[in-house]
Amino acid sequence: MRTRIVIGAGAWLLGAAAATAGGLLVISELGAGISASPAGGQPSAAAAAQAQGAARASAAAAPRSRASTGGPARVASAGGTVLSSAGGTVVAQCAPGGAFLLSWSPQQGFTASGVARGPATTARVVFTTAASTVTMAVSCASGVPAAATTVTSAAAPAPTDDHGGGGGNRGPGGGGGGGDG
Repeated sequence: MRTRIVIGAGAWLLGAAAATAGGLLVISELGAGISASPAGGQPSAAAAAQAQGAARASAAAAPRSRASTGGPARVASAGGTVLSSAGGTVVAQCAPGGAFLLSWSPQQGFTASGVARGPATTARVVFTTAASTVTMAVSCASGVPAAATTVTSAAAPAPTDDHGGGGGNRGPGGGGGGGDG
C-alpha cells in the first residue's frame, strides 16, 4: 500500500513538473509574439523602451563613436544601429532602398513627429519641445546608418512697442508734432 502511494505521488509530481514546463514554454513563445512590432506600423511603446534599454546597455559596454557630421552617438546592435541625440533615440538599418527607421523614442519632454520611416535616401524624425526642435536625418552613404542632427531653438516673439506715442500726427491724440503749430 505504501509503495502505491509513493509511486502515485511521484507520478503526480512528474506530471505537474511537465505541465509547468510546457506552460512556461507556451507563455514564453506568446510573449515574444506579443512584444514584436506590427509590420508597417509605428513600433509599440514596449519595443521602443526595449530598444532604448538595449541602447543604454550597449552604450555602457561599447565605446561611442561620433558621426562624421559631428552628430549623434551611434552604437551598433543586432537589430540595427542606435543613434542618439538631445531630442531622442532612433534605431536604424540600411535596406536595399536606403535608410530605414526600425524604431524611435523621444527623450523625456520631447514628442516625435514628422516621421519619414523609409526605406529612403534619407529617413527622418523630428523631436520637438516648446523650447527646441531636433531633426535627425538618417542616411546610409557607407552601408552603415549615420545621422545628421539639426537643433533649432524656438524663436522668441518679436518685441512690441508698448510705450504709446504715435506716428507724428499733430493735434489732440496725435504723437506730438514738433514746434511749428
